Amino acid sequence: MEALPVFILAAVCGAIVIAFIVVAVLQVVRSTDISLTARTVWVIGIVVAPLIGAMAWYLLGDRTPQIERELGIRGPRSGG
Repeated sequence: MEALPVFILAAVCGAIVIAFIVVAVLQVVRSTDISLTARTVWVIGIVVAPLIGAMAWYLLGDRTPQIERELGIRGPRSGG
């Protein structure tokens, strides 16, 4: 009977991790501030290494447009 609470805890933790990853992918796909290439790289990174990729997106993803501008990949954001 002790295995049931552990199973429930594992299931809840697994669901949280899956939600964490799915939300990261959805945020990347819906992001209009970054180029298609950057979005593709982010999605591949999240799919290949789900936890690390998702954590990287949450920590660094908001800096992607600035990095693209600094590297000359995209111009300054037009007011749209």
